[in-house]
Amino acid sequence: MTTEIKLNTGRVFPDPDPKSDKHPIASGPCNIEGKEYRLAMWKAESKDGKVYYNVKFSEMQEKKPQEKEVVNDNIPF
Repeated sequence: MTTEIKLNTGRVFPDPDPKSDKHPIASGPCNIEGKEYRLAMWKAESKDGKVYYNVKFSEMQEKKPQEKEVVNDNIPF
């Protein structure tokens, strides 16, 4: 399976155990007009009982490398 997302498509993976109602039930990467986004979905219900899904697109953020602790081995004792 390739990890490349084709232009104007995306993938959504279910979260089998959302921690609260505020956490999405599914999320994944998508590509809109050549820019990478993250898509998140929440299940909702209208006043008349119809089920629908709210979706949110947010810009994909680069994962920052963890900073390494600087150790000074030149201590004179």
